[in-house]
Amino acid sequence: MNTAAPHPASAPAARRAIAAALLLVAGVLVLGRAPLGGALAALSTLGALAIGPRITAGPLAQRLFLLILFGLGIATALHLPHDASDNALGRFWLAATLGLLFPAAGRLCLHAPEGGVIVTTSLALLALTTAGKAPLGPAYSAAVVAHLLLVLLALRAADPGRPAWREIPRRSLAIGAALLLLGACVGVGLSRLLPPLAVWSQAQLLGTDEVMTGFGERLWLGSMEGMLQSDTLVLRLEALDPSSPTEGPNDAEPRDPLATISHLRGVVYDHYERGRWTNATRLDVVPAPPASPGATRTLRATLLHGSRDRYFLPLGADRIAPRDDAATIDRFGVLRLPIGDATAVDFDPKPRPASALASPPPSAPPAPQDLDVPPELRPDLERLVASWTSDAQSPAAKVTAIADHLQRDYTYSLSFTRAQGTDPLLDFLLRGRSGHCEYFATATVLLTRVAGVPARLVVGYQVAERSPLGGHALVRERDAHAWAEVHLPTRGWITLDATPASATPEPRSTPFFAALQERLASAWASLTTALTDHLASTLAGLAAVLTAPVAFRMLRRLRKPPRPRPALRSPEEPPPPELTRLFAHLASLTQGSITRAPTETLERFAQRLAKAGHTAASEAITRYAALRYGGIGEQTTVLAALTAATTSRPPASSHAPNRPEDRPLKPPAT
Repeated sequence: MNTAAPHPASAPAARRAIAAALLLVAGVLVLGRAPLGGALAALSTLGALAIGPRITAGPLAQRLFLLILFGLGIATALHLPHDASDNALGRFWLAATLGLLFPAAGRLCLHAPEGGVIVTTSLALLALTTAGKAPLGPAYSAAVVAHLLLVLLALRAADPGRPAWREIPRRSLAIGAALLLLGACVGVGLSRLLPPLAVWSQAQLLGTDEVMTGFGERLWLGSMEGMLQSDTLVLRLEALDPSSPTEGPNDAEPRDPLATISHLRGVVYDHYERGRWTNATRLDVVPAPPASPGATRTLRATLLHGSRDRYFLPLGADRIAPRDDAATIDRFGVLRLPIGDATAVDFDPKPRPASALASPPPSAPPAPQDLDVPPELRPDLERLVASWTSDAQSPAAKVTAIADHLQRDYTYSLSFTRAQGTDPLLDFLLRGRSGHCEYFATATVLLTRVAGVPARLVVGYQVAERSPLGGHALVRERDAHAWAEVHLPTRGWITLDATPASATPEPRSTPFFAALQERLASAWASLTTALTDHLASTLAGLAAVLTAPVAFRMLRRLRKPPRPRPALRSPEEPPPPELTRLFAHLASLTQGSITRAPTETLERFAQRLAKAGHTAASEAITRYAALRYGGIGEQTTVLAALTAATTSRPPASSHAPNRPEDRPLKPPAT
């Protein structure tokens, strides 16, 4: 009985490797805050692996089956609960991932899937690509590497002509491993080089070095509302030397340096017009002063996610030492990077009286635009200032009175409506009396300007969360905040936050498992940073290691004459004796008129035999070709058919037309 060999795409090893790759995609979905989608993807993959290749269908039926699974995956994603946070996978990308993953898993149930392993692994790779639209960080890079390795294993397991590992020369294995390592290094290098190169190219084409981020050069009242509802981790603030804390108010008792940090500045605005904050003039930046490498500093701010074109520092930060040589500083004292790749910066929370290091100025002195008020708003604002500061004489007293009225008479809320056709600030002050931090900060700046005190609007983060593992501070998107900075004659620029106390975040502790995840991510980031910092030297060393043997062999060739190479052995496997005897038998039957040409395929030769009447020989040769080149059939059965065809009788001769049986029948006489 003829038993068909398993299809290469149905080989158990190939199916297991493909299933592992699909389970990896399911894990990426879980990391992308789509746990139900990941669970369904994993269940479908395990179910298909358990069922096995039991479905036999033609090409049309297979395509219809995969189309049904594609629609089922999309419909499932659209009906699953969805996490709408910024660091979660979007519903569109979840639908695309399940729409690709379900058909890939369904192909594991097909006996001979159309396109084989290549189509299945391509679907899995596309599913991994769409699942990576969520910001997963280094975990996604590790998933991509593991996925590609599984795909290579599946392709190798599905190749019927693959040699065993022990049959591959060690030299070939070493060269292959070196090429893979070199390719990985080149890929990592390009991933580090291309993003800043793209930003630089954009800056050259557009004629600007502005990097558009969440903290851009313009701010509309209400644009921070989405940030205030996000839990994304953006910054870590830690003490560099806990044994040497800063001094207390009376320089007598030491205290925690992190306790002195409440506001981290990210961007400063000085011009308001119709609900939008900008800057009156272009922010000219200058290189930040170099920092002494031997100096010690108290705190370190590390950017984790979000806006990465600037550093977030408190007002009056001293001895600033960014890790990036390209750091610049604008006239407001904000430290920035033109290519948007900020990592970490060391600093002291307040100026040291005996500091011997040059530090950038905390902020420029007051300018005429720091007292500018839109003419259409001035009459209403002047009436409010006159009413609120009637008993105040000094600038400090006026500023305090304005802040007290805002905190006492207005409420903080993320849910409110603004009247159409009027300035949103006037609607907040005169009608609604409800808004979030941007409205309170804008009102503080313009009212203090009317009172004759220079003021600016600042956007950044508040510091309120501490991790139980390490005691460092963590800052999230929902800690984004807007406040005012006012300039008093005796104190200079100071922070003035008139947002009601009810909106000020209470000191909180990070949950244990969230803190543990953050520490593991921090350790992984430190490792990858250490590797990428030495990327150039690592690539140079690998290139030297890979090119050294080639150079050595070239030198040996120059010193010695080349040795004659042995003749290449043909890798072609010789035909079995049964086939050779069949060819000789056919040649003897036909006196040499039916022989196989040197360039003729077995299938073509079998067709000629069938036309000549040698049916048994034609069928036997066809079955042998299917076994040798397609892996279909059983060897003993095919060889037995070749032997039987050798002993078969020749077909009846066709050159005796006068035989009675060959004469045409005549119609009966009428």
